[in-house]
Amino acid sequence: MTKAADLKREAKFNPDEARQMLKEFLDADVDVPETHPMYPLYMQLLAWEDHQEDLKREYAGKLGADKGITRDVARSILAVGSLDSDDDYMLVHTRQALRLFVGRGRDPEGRLSRIPGAKNVGSALRNLWLLSGQDNPYADWMLILSESEIDDLIESLSKAVADARGKIQAMGDYGIHLSVVRSKEPAKVCLGFRSPLRLPDF
Repeated sequence: MTKAADLKREAKFNPDEARQMLKEFLDADVDVPETHPMYPLYMQLLAWEDHQEDLKREYAGKLGADKGITRDVARSILAVGSLDSDDDYMLVHTRQALRLFVGRGRDPEGRLSRIPGAKNVGSALRNLWLLSGQDNPYADWMLILSESEIDDLIESLSKAVADARGKIQAMGDYGIHLSVVRSKEPAKVCLGFRSPLRLPDF
């Protein structure tokens, strides 16, 4: 019998129907006698199960790689190390901007309320991300709310920046050219936390 015929026959083979027809023998965990009319079906079921096990072993050995990919190429995934990078930092040119980053703690007298800075907010979001990875539904919900709030803030800031640039451009049309103000000694602030979703090198 040709390979094409074998494949066609295998495509028509229904293992569930075969198991139902062979239920008496399978439940008793005994082989079907060679003289039994169901013996050819039994052998076909065994061959099908062996083939499925071979496919599973091949799939696992190739780490789930697509067809046409050799085992050696697929397993090269294991040789790729974990992602790493230098510490992320930000250059801050004004004291007000630095205050936004470090925040403000509650004073000992209790006259000033605490205002969390960007660093602590980032750490809190990372903790939420870790809890979400542990299937915490409250963390999932807070991440969704946080993302929505951040998107709104980004949209507002983008609009404000666009408006400011438009005004600067309009002033340039009248011959007034403004320079970007920079600190002579900007503060280099290490972020102190790494994003759980980093951009890899491809």
